[in-house]
Amino acid sequence: MSNHSAVTACLILIGNEILSGKVEDSNSPYLCRELRFLGVEVKRVVTVPDELEVIGAHIREFSNIFTVFRRC
Repeated sequence: MSNHSAVTACLILIGNEILSGKVEDSNSPYLCRELRFLGVEVKRVVTVPDELEVIGAHIREFSNIFTVFRRC
């Protein structure tokens, strides 16, 4: 067993168009595959509306939980 902690990530998808169903999310499956290939374990994928307060709250929360995260 390795002595180092696993690298973990959360993807934050931002967009009212995703939440409304007008646009299909194609980013997260691609990013999950690529991150897994790089040895990063994606623990959560969250879709949030185009609201700065909501986006900021998720970034603050997840930056304390996960090693890396990406906003799409």
